[in-house]
Amino acid sequence: MTNPSYVIRRPEQIRALRSPVRQEIVDTVQSLGACSVADIARELGRHADGLYYHVRALVKVDLLRPAGTRADGGRPEALYSTRSPDHPMKLRYDPDDAANAEAVLGAVGSMLRMTERDFARAFGPDASTDGPGRNLWAARAKAWLSDDDLLEVNRLLGELQAIFERVKEPGRDRLHTFTFVIAPVPARSVRREGD
Repeated sequence: MTNPSYVIRRPEQIRALRSPVRQEIVDTVQSLGACSVADIARELGRHADGLYYHVRALVKVDLLRPAGTRADGGRPEALYSTRSPDHPMKLRYDPDDAANAEAVLGAVGSMLRMTERDFARAFGPDASTDGPGRNLWAARAKAWLSDDDLLEVNRLLGELQAIFERVKEPGRDRLHTFTFVIAPVPARSVRREGD
């Protein structure tokens, strides 16, 4: 049984995720649990100074929350957790709401840009591109699906998503990213010559 999701509904929350850095921060905090900006910076390979602004913006829209402090060399270090540390966070899609649609399309565009960058960084001599230990894979497919096929696809994607929603613990020492898009292809009318 999977955990129920926390649904990100407010347009200002979704708009905050148009920034790839902010999406990476939320994903990292969700996978680490309560952590400091220094922890986030270490996981992302970034300087902590460049993340504070984004963390404050995510706190302001309630996607991150203060989660106490811990001693760091004698001084307290602020910790943060996601809005829903025990549940996956998912965007609410409402194509009939213009503000929601604009925010979701911006956040999805950011996801796809991050995916391209992640793939490009991983595409090198250390990539495993074949066999059961494969860790680098991109594909695109177009298929005719029945309602039952679509149910099966969603079930399988849900299982994969649940694996990627696990938090970091001993034995899970390599960070990976998982991005997918499934979309119906609208019927297009064929243009006749001369039109």
